[in-house]
Amino acid sequence: MIFYGWIMKPIYCQLSEKIEQYIVDNAIRGRMPGTVRLSNELNVNRVTLIKAMHELERRGVVTICGTKGTFVNDKQNRRTRHRVIGLVGTGLEGRQGQSVIAELNRIAKPFDYRVVGIIFEENMFKENPGLLLNFPVDGLLFRYSTLRREQEELLRRENIPMVSTARRDDCPWLDMVDCDIEAGYGELLRYLKSLGHRRVAFVTFDRSPEYRPYLDCVRAMFERELGRDYDPDLFYAKEFASDVYRKYGEKYREKCSIQVLQYFKSLKRFPTAIVLGMDIWGELQTELKKIGFRIPQDISLAAIQAKEMVVDPNLSAVVYDEREMLEWGIKRLIDRLMGKQVTPGCHLIKMYFNRGATCGPANNNVYFHQSFTKKVSI
Repeated sequence: MIFYGWIMKPIYCQLSEKIEQYIVDNAIRGRMPGTVRLSNELNVNRVTLIKAMHELERRGVVTICGTKGTFVNDKQNRRTRHRVIGLVGTGLEGRQGQSVIAELNRIAKPFDYRVVGIIFEENMFKENPGLLLNFPVDGLLFRYSTLRREQEELLRRENIPMVSTARRDDCPWLDMVDCDIEAGYGELLRYLKSLGHRRVAFVTFDRSPEYRPYLDCVRAMFERELGRDYDPDLFYAKEFASDVYRKYGEKYREKCSIQVLQYFKSLKRFPTAIVLGMDIWGELQTELKKIGFRIPQDISLAAIQAKEMVVDPNLSAVVYDEREMLEWGIKRLIDRLMGKQVTPGCHLIKMYFNRGATCGPANNNVYFHQSFTKKVSI
């Protein structure tokens, strides 16, 4: 039994919710399976099942038509159509974010849809999981790793279509688009190995539980490509970006860079190459130079960055096209909203590797020299 405060929810109400999820999971449209078959599949009493079906009819989920059977109502058509799609993410208020929204509106306009930005704020979404239901939108596109489990479950129940631009291993029913990190990161690691690098570090921020499999995937990739040279201590993903920002404010990138170098200094051997996102690229580069490291003579740096954020063609970087990802997501949402039958899955966008000037041959002799590592004091 499920308890809500002091109120115990009747079994048939619990069952009605289970059946509603069954409808969603099996994408049932039109006529429902008969009560005998359904009671066997769900392993429930037929009398309780019938009461649950009447509860679903009361809520408008199904229509019971006597001997003709029970039919699933087209919930999407019953919802008020706003002809609006919401883009949920961070950084939408800036110039680059507004440019992204404008481009998505260009794609959506021929289908009589428009795109609006919804700023993702972690704490606000935690305090009010149903916040997104307050926006007059027909579907939602989640930028980066912003689709949380609470919102995903609620939106599914309300039959609101959604697309995530970051992979979720726990949602085979979800429409997703992401960059092909296996190919892109793999090419970068093989290039670094060809330059003699064996101690390759990866620096990023931690992820929420829904997206932590990304970190597991990158770890596995490093281990596979580096083989016996793989060192788990060189994988740095210790803090959430939001926590660091709350702690240090606008200086969080600089503080994070200092913490990263302090951590690497504590190891027996410093890395010869560091792979990192653009979040702290500039700050880490500055801090390395402050303590006497030359790039790439002493240490190599390689970035993971969006094509739209490329600021220097001399950076060694694996590049992905975020706009191509968002464009695919908007088109998939429009397909869903127009009733097109499409198979859910993850569409991968190709990455490319720019062999810039910030990666060079490994200087192992310098890094293992005790007098040099003493320079790394922060």
